[in-house]
Amino acid sequence: MVDTLSLPFSIGISDRRTNKVDGFIMALPSFFLNPLLYLFLLLFWMHYYRQIQFERKLYHVRYTNPWQQWFHSIVHGVFGGVIVSILLFTLGAVLRPLDLWILGGLSLLLALVQLPYLCFAYAAGWYSLTAFLVQLGPQELGISWMEGPWQFLAQTHLPSVLGLAAVLHLAEAFLVRLNRGRGSSPLFVGGKRGRLLGAYQMQKFWLLPFAAVVPVSSGGVELVPSWWPLALAGAAGTSFAFMLFPVVAGFADLALSQLPEQKARSSAKRLLMYSVGLLALAWAANITEWAGLAGAVFAILGHEALVRMSSAREWKRPPIFTQLGQGIVVLAVLPQTPAEKLGIVAGDVILKVNGMDIRHADDFYPALQLNSAFCKMEVRNVEGHIKYLQRAVYQGEHHQLGLVIAPDNQSLFYVEMKPVSLVQLIRQGMNKGA
Repeated sequence: MVDTLSLPFSIGISDRRTNKVDGFIMALPSFFLNPLLYLFLLLFWMHYYRQIQFERKLYHVRYTNPWQQWFHSIVHGVFGGVIVSILLFTLGAVLRPLDLWILGGLSLLLALVQLPYLCFAYAAGWYSLTAFLVQLGPQELGISWMEGPWQFLAQTHLPSVLGLAAVLHLAEAFLVRLNRGRGSSPLFVGGKRGRLLGAYQMQKFWLLPFAAVVPVSSGGVELVPSWWPLALAGAAGTSFAFMLFPVVAGFADLALSQLPEQKARSSAKRLLMYSVGLLALAWAANITEWAGLAGAVFAILGHEALVRMSSAREWKRPPIFTQLGQGIVVLAVLPQTPAEKLGIVAGDVILKVNGMDIRHADDFYPALQLNSAFCKMEVRNVEGHIKYLQRAVYQGEHHQLGLVIAPDNQSLFYVEMKPVSLVQLIRQGMNKGA
């Protein structure tokens, strides 16, 4: 086995000098020839387009921009991929090319069950668990057609596989914090006792192209096809090379009791703690094989517990976006609208409009009509502070000013919450009582 996750780390090459810049340029085609790259890009677009369709059905307008979402998923993901590459190189993780392909394919298969399972934590966990059980068993299986896969799993280096999952989640925690909840989609959900609540669906994907150190040959056996371009693989005697590979970092959550930015901060902290714990188990797997088992189980169950605990906290805490008969709660503000120019933000409670007390959504439009040329508002923000807003009203502007008001019992559509993925929730019928 290759000794990995050890410091210092160096790539084994021969005396013959190689041009590293040329090597990296040669490695680029391997990335663009990878079919997973295009499958992931297509998956991103399908998800963001479906999100737009949902918003139009619920609010009759588009709240998010699918092209912008798609662009940020790639640009921010490239930055995250650089972080992953640096951390993997620093830790000295070495992954076989087929390890990466198996993890990518397994994550796609798991995504058929639930889209959040596209996360590499689940794929790395199941792959590591299978490899551990094989390594625990006999080295010779005695079944000819299974000898190849059995030996391959027996030689899988669990610290590197688990270390990859940990590093990817470190990058994901950074990206979640960097994103700050942008691109979250407002929705109506069914709460307890038939009460309707406003919430934000926080679901984001990033494409992380990273460079992994892979063994090129072992005992005279080529581990990578000769036609596959790799950096540093052209020199005689080269034993390691860089391979560019695309993976997906996915984040899904629901903001009920917090604003999306606040929820993103708390989620990033929990992801960071999970990543550090998984990385510690990956390092410990170098010392004892049973730490590899613990890491595999923690990769799966720890991530699932992270998701469920976050959801449980949201449902236990008092919701922000619910109507209580004391002003109307703003769920979202449409971009480039009078409401945005007024300075109204999500979570604000509109108490008065043109001097008229607002108790229900039905009071809002008549209050705006009291002064057709000017609008004055008294608003309470989420911290409980009062602010006074005013703006001229121009002919032809929408009478709601671009506000998405938190739902009440008169709302026609909502998403029925069930213990399934958020994407599956969107696919479900949204008719009230469905």
